[in-house]
Amino acid sequence: MNKLTFVAKFFMIAVLFFGLAACSQDKGQAAGDKDARGSMKTVSLDVQGMSCGNCVNSINEALADLDGVSSKTVSLDDNSCTVNYDASQTNQDEIIAAIESLDYTVQMKN
Repeated sequence: MNKLTFVAKFFMIAVLFFGLAACSQDKGQAAGDKDARGSMKTVSLDVQGMSCGNCVNSINEALADLDGVSSKTVSLDDNSCTVNYDASQTNQDEIIAAIESLDYTVQMKN
């Protein structure tokens, strides 16, 4: 085998090896990220000051802008809000601050 063929084969094997290693590392990292992000939490809040459907829409939009919020339910009838979120991306203080920034009064439910 001449020197050029050997170098070409060596290069192809190296690319293949490191490419597979990178793929398996990415998959492992993604699984690790999922485990780290697996800390889904729920916060239930009393929200005072809502008077109409536009209030509900405003809160829904503000919560949708937060990274990590996976679902939310805002109830005008109950003056409440329940938010499911990824604790590695946001927290209940940020959720409360987002709602309070719209001039609503927010308290944790007991």
